[in-house]
Order: sequence, then C-alpha cells, then structure tokens
Amino acid sequence: MRAMDTVRLVQGLSIGNALLVTFMVGLWMLLWAPAIQAQALTSTDRNAEAGRPFTTTFRPAEYGAHEQTWAVVEDEQGVLYFGNGSGLLTYDGLSWELLLMSNKRDVRSLARDASGRIWVGAVRDLGYLAADSVGQMTFVSLRDEIPEAHRDFTDIWEMHASPDGVYFTSDTALFRWDGERMQAWPAETSYHMSAVVHGTLYIRHHGYGLMRMVRGANGDPRSDTLELVPAGERFAEIDTSVLLPLDDGRMLVGTRADGLFAYDGQTFERFATEAAAILADAVLYQPGAVLSGGRIALGTISEGVVVIDRDGALLQHLREDDGLVDNTVYVPYEDQAGNLWLGQDSGITRAEISAPFTYYDAENGMWGAPLTMGRHNGQLYLGTTAGIH
Repeated sequence: MRAMDTVRLVQGLSIGNALLVTFMVGLWMLLWAPAIQAQALTSTDRNAEAGRPFTTTFRPAEYGAHEQTWAVVEDEQGVLYFGNGSGLLTYDGLSWELLLMSNKRDVRSLARDASGRIWVGAVRDLGYLAADSVGQMTFVSLRDEIPEAHRDFTDIWEMHASPDGVYFTSDTALFRWDGERMQAWPAETSYHMSAVVHGTLYIRHHGYGLMRMVRGANGDPRSDTLELVPAGERFAEIDTSVLLPLDDGRMLVGTRADGLFAYDGQTFERFATEAAAILADAVLYQPGAVLSGGRIALGTISEGVVVIDRDGALLQHLREDDGLVDNTVYVPYEDQAGNLWLGQDSGITRAEISAPFTYYDAENGMWGAPLTMGRHNGQLYLGTTAGIH
C-alpha cells in the first residue's frame, strides 16, 4: 500500500483532524523524507513545517500552589522538583505534593549534584533535601553555616553544583558550601547572574562587570578569589541573563537589552541568530538551558521560549498560542525523556519538543479535513476539504 493510501485509510477513522495531520506528517517524513533530502530547506521553511509540539499545562488549581514557578530539577528516580512561590513542589508523573520551607517563603533555585542530592535556594534560606526516618524528603537548612556577618540575604536566585562545592548566589553575597565550611564573597555593589560554565564559576557584579572564580595561589580552594574576566567590564552596567556553554571553548552570554555574545575567554563577539528579532522585542530571562543535541532554550518575559542551535539557527519558538500556559517563561528545563518543562508566570508547561511527531491545526493555518500532501519546488502543500494550504 502506498503511503498516501495509508493516510487516506486512516482518515476514514474517527480521529481528530489535528491528530491525523500529525500522523500524515510523521509518516510522510519516515517514508518520503529520504527522497527530498537533496532539497535544501531554509530555516524559515523548517520552522513553517515544524508544526506544534504536544503540550500539557498545569495550573495552580491542579498542583495546589502559587502561580509562579522559578526553578525545575529532576532526581535520579524521575521525580520532578519545582521551585514555586509557595515552596517546593514535587511531581512523580501522577500526583503533586508541596513541601513548605520553614519560613513558608518562595523557592527560587534548585540543583542536583553528582551524588544525586537536591539542593534548594529559597528566600532567606538555603540547604538540601534529605530523607527523614520514614523516608519522607525534608529540607535541611545550612543558613546557620553562613558567617554571621553575611546571613542577612534575601533571595538565592541561582545555585550550581560543582566539584569545588555548591554555589548559592544572592544579591548581596556569593556562598559556597564544600561539605564542611561555608565561604562567602560579599558584593561591593550587587550580584546579578551566575553560572558554572566549563567548570568555572562566572558572576556578573554590578558596576564592575563579568567576573570568574580563580584558584588561590597556593592551590587551596578556600583561598579562591573573584576577578574580572578579560573584557568583562563591558557588562558593568549591562544586565546579563544567560551564561551557557556554547561549545568546548566558548560561552554564550545573553543580555536583557544588548543581544547575545560568544565569549572565547578573551573577547566578546556578537552572536548572530535567526531569533534576534524575537529576542529584541522580548526581555531575555535567566537562566536558559542547554538541551540534548546542543540545542539552547532561552526563556523570555513576553515571547515564550525560543530554541536555537549552536550556530544560531532558530529551531522552535513557542508561545501561548502554541500551547504554553502564558508568554512568560522564567525557567526552561529538559527532563530525562527529552520533554521541555517551563516554569511560568501562571503555571507550568510540559512541551514534548523531542517527540518524533508534531501537529497542525487552525492555529497553523490548516482548515478542513486533510486529504493529501506533497512538495513542489521545495514548498510543502497540504490538501484539505477546505482547499490547498
């Protein structure tokens, strides 16, 4: 049976039009794509033909907590943890549970270390999760381990597990717990954004620029210091929102108002991307995420999430119209199954961006019941009961 005959046979079944187009596109790609690989497609063609990923939205009434979610991490058993305005949410794929912090405040950041331990950064507190005598996860605070002079912090906005310890970033100080001792590097002004890239801690210091952690002269991590990176003064007054590994030798630096840069350790060069127009109209929000296959997800305040590759090609742009709970994305996170989880302003979204199937519907300009499809002069056409699209 020919591929299109198979599609027409499926059409006779009681399947929604959107799902039928999903089947048609998937089957078409599996059976016919080798024949058209020689036809080079532009990124615009790719995006137009990509369809929409299947999404699932979770709203506060369903998970029983605050609207805003700031952080996401997955443990070794596949349980997901969400830093939420009400505390720490967990989701095992079936049910949600809420763990309140001792001060009943927001959880802003989460991380998992090499041993699988989950670390938690909250408002005026920080620590990790550990099982109690009956196996329930509880929060163990390390706030009292901070030198007393530096305990008056507010939000722990970023957290990073590294071989040297776990870093916690607040506006007023950077902390590092090595398992025995909590070190503090107080800000002269304020810290804004931090990340561990290629094994090095980078942090933006307002009024100074982009800095990095440098090993002390005697090789002892306890004598580490922060110093300005070469050309880092460029960001003294420019907010950085994203610090991510771009490739083996470069780092992607994203700003809120001045675009993207590639940093090779010595110079910052403009990073060209097909998503530039989208990002120019939005506010890039921290921290972004590196996904499987080298893809990079960038969350924004008003334009949802964009996914680009290491060369800057736009792979996906997902907004509320594409199934997100709203257009504000505070954090993107890829789980072990390749799903993209988004912590948002009004809830949480799971987008199946790595699935082999996507779908088309009226939002993509597809009207009527699908009948046939084909490519002509590099353009993909879909024939439906309402005409040709």
